Amino acid sequence: MKILLELANRNAEVYLSLCMALKRKYPDLEFACFSSDISTTKIFEDSKDLRFSIYDPYTKKNQTYSHDEDIELIRKYEDFSGLTIWKMIAADRLIGWNDHIGNYPTYINKNLRSDHEYVIAKVASEIRGISKMFNDFEPDIFIPAQKMGSISVLILEGMCKASGVHYLIQDISRISNLHRITENAMMQSPEVNKDYHSLMKKNDIDSCHKGKKLHDDIKKDFSNLGNFDTDYLETYGLFEINNWTDSLRLFSEYIVDLLRHSKFLFINIMNKIKGKNIDLKERFYVFKLRIECSSQRYLNKRAALDKSFGKLPDGGQKYLYFPLYNVPEYSSNFQSTMWLNIVSAVEALSKSIPGDWIIVLKEHPTGLEYNYRQKDFYHQLSRIPNVEFAPPLTNGNNLIKNAELVFVTVGTSGWEAILQGIPVLSPIKFFWDCMDLSHRSSDIETLHEDIKEAVEKNKKISASERKKRITFYLEALLSNSFPISDPEVFQYYHEGKKEQYYKQGQELAEGFIQYFEKTYIHKSDGKKNYFQYDAE
Repeated sequence: MKILLELANRNAEVYLSLCMALKRKYPDLEFACFSSDISTTKIFEDSKDLRFSIYDPYTKKNQTYSHDEDIELIRKYEDFSGLTIWKMIAADRLIGWNDHIGNYPTYINKNLRSDHEYVIAKVASEIRGISKMFNDFEPDIFIPAQKMGSISVLILEGMCKASGVHYLIQDISRISNLHRITENAMMQSPEVNKDYHSLMKKNDIDSCHKGKKLHDDIKKDFSNLGNFDTDYLETYGLFEINNWTDSLRLFSEYIVDLLRHSKFLFINIMNKIKGKNIDLKERFYVFKLRIECSSQRYLNKRAALDKSFGKLPDGGQKYLYFPLYNVPEYSSNFQSTMWLNIVSAVEALSKSIPGDWIIVLKEHPTGLEYNYRQKDFYHQLSRIPNVEFAPPLTNGNNLIKNAELVFVTVGTSGWEAILQGIPVLSPIKFFWDCMDLSHRSSDIETLHEDIKEAVEKNKKISASERKKRITFYLEALLSNSFPISDPEVFQYYHEGKKEQYYKQGQELAEGFIQYFEKTYIHKSDGKKNYFQYDAE
């Protein structure tokens, strides 16, 4: 069996440890790896315990083709995979980034990002390089890096699905510290779903001891939750603007930010004078982009953190609660590609809710620090007469509890609403869909009917039936999941130490072995249908 791994700066040591543990269990395994940053493959090249085939599918050699050849390649890949490259491009946070969605520091000039031939050439180059790698190594299993942000995410997934290669990526379940092996970029887990339906068929809740305990623990923890948004703002040094001194403090932070960018530009200029190979045109573009992003971040903070921003709905006011999401982010870009434009999504909802409802929005706390909304974002939404913002420090759990319906595209608010018995509507697939405790609709023409149906459907589910379904789901999840130590390090929130990465690799291997033994995919017959166009 052959396993191909995608490496990133933060996962290389984890994946090396993973391979060592898998090799001990399955001595006949063969490994290959690649990365968009070829330097991350060095520890694999230097490994004395294992041998790896190293690939560079992103080499510039794959860009030396004519536009007509690139178009022909893309047409054949679309036929092969059943995908459209334009949806892939829309999900990409580099060449596909659209500035009307927000201000993200992609260093690819906007003129290039709007150049049809340039974009086509970049996509074709990646398809070409990945195709050559697949045909040369002939993998049975592909293990991607988590939280990647380019078109390669969907090219690789499409290549795997159409070729018969198993696409296996771990994902945290958003329930306790439980990770599971999923089978696509949407992080869906068919094995959990199958076990859930089997338990529902048996209908023996008394045998689900672990599921019942986890359900009770979650409900207990949930009732004791603090205000995540307040905690987050304090952790990252954000503060509510109550007076002129707070305003001055925020402005001074902005000035320090500008000075830091200016310092980096000055250093680059001096290095250029000293004869170093530096593209000053590129450095000035990066400087301009950083200034724009810092300025927009300052303006967004000044608007959303002001004590006068937003209000809670009046007592008795019915509302649809829509917690806003980060853009860009893996879940937003790749799992909710068609709903990336928040303004458009809110406009569609505002035309579809019942006449006595309003829409209550709440900014995601990380949206203020890391992801920069487009100019006039808050003003655009506030002008819609049936849309209101809640203050950023509002307890999101209370907004969920008192809502008529929660609309989610990504995030955990939908799961929290299901636990509290609140109707949930989503345009995309979620891990909780198998329980049929929510409603899905991606057709804006039927949103009004779907909102009403989601509410009526939820009324027919008793508290005992809801508890039973959630318990069965948790039992199924527990039998298909595994813990990872130091999960914040594993999820890239913090850098870790060598011993942490090694341990996480061993734990991840236990999860993969559990999955292999259950699904028997390690006994693959090796028959694959790799994309052959332009393969060498």
